[in-house]
Amino acid sequence: EIYLAYDYGNGVLIEIDLKDGYVNPNFNKEFKDGFSAIIREARAFNQYADRQNVSFLSSSEILAREDERKTFVEEIKNLASDLFNDDKDLIFIPAGRSLLATLSDQLQNIHPHQLDYPMRAFVERINNLKPLFSKSFDELITDKKKLTYERVDSENLSLARQIIGDILKARYRFDREGDKLFIDDSERYVKLNYASSGQQESIWILLLIFLLILDNQDVFIVFEEPEAHLYPEAQKEVIDLIALLANLRQNQIMITTHSPYILSSFNNLIYAHLLGQTKPKQVSRLVDRRLWIHPSRIGTFMIEKGMITNIVDEDVPLIKTEAIDSASEQLNSIFDELFNLDDE
Repeated sequence: EIYLAYDYGNGVLIEIDLKDGYVNPNFNKEFKDGFSAIIREARAFNQYADRQNVSFLSSSEILAREDERKTFVEEIKNLASDLFNDDKDLIFIPAGRSLLATLSDQLQNIHPHQLDYPMRAFVERINNLKPLFSKSFDELITDKKKLTYERVDSENLSLARQIIGDILKARYRFDREGDKLFIDDSERYVKLNYASSGQQESIWILLLIFLLILDNQDVFIVFEEPEAHLYPEAQKEVIDLIALLANLRQNQIMITTHSPYILSSFNNLIYAHLLGQTKPKQVSRLVDRRLWIHPSRIGTFMIEKGMITNIVDEDVPLIKTEAIDSASEQLNSIFDELFNLDDE
């Protein structure tokens, strides 16, 4: 048996159970009314669009029609946001991200349906974003300032760039020859598909976060194994960057990990917040205040043998990192026993 209930906090409720072995969704009146409003808007726009003959439209009329289409899409997004009480964009960053680098020259020959949906959506997102990085970070920021009236968060973008540089140890650029990592300030580069596995796995986590900060975007973002192929120091820096994104607009982040270093990195940021309430200057010299994480924003759970366990300490609101690092305890125990044998 299965029963799931999604309560969106605004009267909208969706319940899911099984009936005769099949999924059986149940929608309350508030959901049906809201969803019906979206359908009515979509039908009205389609009927309006069908009445226009594109063959006889001038170029200015075609541009005006495109603006109407964008306005319609925005209206639908707003209605959906109201319905589900959430205006955040959903982004999923799957494991196995190095696929984009190692198969960059062959991806166009792979049918999309040969990939699972999360990876397919991720590949499409990245392929759409790559052309932006024909420009440097500085050029992207300058374009944003010139071409929009939106606020550009220069200070946090500067911190993001610093962290990205520390992790990547290179500058990413995209041109007609493909993805390149420039080694230093010279024009020496390596193609991304020949770069380290850590660079291949992390590159689009880093660049996506930069773009999200640049665009002041509200997101619910899921990271699968951000630690993949990274040294512990780089894992700590990835968490710093994720924390910066999370704090900027109260963005929501979900992470799956097997790394105790990831959990320890979060503990440092939580502890910095706790200690920073009484010793802000001293703590800020160790951990940038923009990275501190309020413990109420963290939930940490371990899945083992089909059971979900909360691994946040009840007395001190820190993550019990030893819960996923039993190997260290076993190794230390064996070493102690060997050491004792050596003394006999």
